[in-house]
This record gives sequence, C-alpha cells and structure tokens, in this order.
Amino acid sequence: MNVHVFLYPFDYNGYMIQTINKEDIIIGADRGSLYLLKHHMRLDLAIGDFDSVTEKELSKIKAYAKTVEIYPSKKDWTDSFLAVKKAKEFHAEKIIVHGGIGGRISHTLANLMLLEENVTIHTSTKTLFVLNPGTKFIKNNKKYISFFALKEVQELTLKGFEFEMNNYNLSTIDPLCTSNLGSGTVSFKAGKLLCVLEE
Repeated sequence: MNVHVFLYPFDYNGYMIQTINKEDIIIGADRGSLYLLKHHMRLDLAIGDFDSVTEKELSKIKAYAKTVEIYPSKKDWTDSFLAVKKAKEFHAEKIIVHGGIGGRISHTLANLMLLEENVTIHTSTKTLFVLNPGTKFIKNNKKYISFFALKEVQELTLKGFEFEMNNYNLSTIDPLCTSNLGSGTVSFKAGKLLCVLEE
C-alpha cells in the first residue's frame, strides 16, 4: 500500500496517477483536494487551511472527501508538510507526492524539503528522491539524471551511466554530477544523495 499526496501546482504525471491502486491512500493538501474532486478521483483525506480555495469550493471538498482536517492559516507547518506527516501515519511502502514544484519559490523550496521525509516527488517532467548509503540500480525514464549531495557523499560510484565515476567524494556545493544520461547503478558509503530525473 502506498500513500499519494496531491499538492498545488497541478503539474502531475498522468502515468503515475494511473498507477494508483484501490488499496492506496489518497490525500489532497489544500488546493490539491480540489484537483482530485474536479477529476473525479478518490479523496480519502483533505487537509490544510484551505486558504487557496473559495468557500464554495471548500464546501464541495467537505462533501466529497471521506475525511477533512482543517487547520488555522496561522500555523507552524505548511499544508504540504501536514499532509506528508499524516501520510507517514499509514506506515506505507512509499509516500508519493504529486506536484508542488513551480509557482512561489518559497513553497517550492519548502516542498523540496519534504524529500528529507523519505518521499518521492513526481511532476509531469520530473522525479525527485533521496538515496541513502548503499547500492541501488536506477532506471531512468527521463532524458537527464543528476545527483546532488544533501550531506557530503563519500566514495560515490556511478556505473552504466553515460558519465561514470569511481569512489568520488561529492560535497554539498559540487555540481559535477549534473545532467548525466541513461540508467545505471549508484553506490556510496556515507552521506545523503538527491537524485533528479527530468526532461
């Protein structure tokens, strides 16, 4: 079972939406709930302060969603963070965040921070996730694949990609691993690695 969290902006990957299974949980964060309603998709939980929808739209969301949690607009956490925090309560295999990239740069950065919560972010042109130490094969279904150190990465090895490397220490300000190509195996001993697949 996976949990899918829908955020605004609505730049969603249609293929990913089609892979939602009936046992999965679907959460709409604020205006993300409205997207699910308008596209006649299941809405298990609508959460947020709903300051980006009208009163009429909120009434429709309340009637449509199985459960609604409304928070005050003056709060410590973003709607996106609240949605992911709630998603973690289901102890799912994966938490998949749809959208949330674009629009206000502050919200985009806040949503990118959700990657630290071990989620995957999908849009129509991008997939982002974080790798922990170990070895993993990555099938790249986009044009480019890039790697960035969120915490200094030790002994990074890339095999099978267009540009390979062996036992490289990647710092948090090193852009060397931008715009690689193809699929391959990633391995490293320590640190935290952001993986970005994009068109």
